[in-house]
Amino acid sequence: LAELQSSLATIINHLAYIQKIRKKVKEHDFNLFAWGMAKLDKEDRILSILNSNERHTLSNLHYLGVLDNVDWSSLGLGYNFNNITFSLDSGIINKSSSKAIRSI
Repeated sequence: LAELQSSLATIINHLAYIQKIRKKVKEHDFNLFAWGMAKLDKEDRILSILNSNERHTLSNLHYLGVLDNVDWSSLGLGYNFNNITFSLDSGIINKSSSKAIRSI
C-alpha cells in the first residue's frame, strides 16, 4: 500500500508539473501574440503615415508637371534617385489636375 501511495504521489506531482508548464506556455503564447499584434498595429500606423506622405509628395510632383520615367541624373540629382518611380496611372494622383507638362 505504501508503494502504491508513493507511485501515485509521483504521478500526481508529474501531472502538476506538466500542467504548470502548459500554463506558462499559454501565458507566453498570449504575451507573444499581444506583442506581435501591437507591433503590427504600430507598423500599420507608420505605413499609413508613409502612404499619406507619398500621396502628398506625388501630388506635388504632379502639380509641377513631373511625369513617369524621369531621368533624375539628367536633372543633376545623381544616381541615388534612379530607383524612385511613381505612376500617375495608379489612381493615387488625379490626372485632371496636371499642368500637362510632359518633360522638364
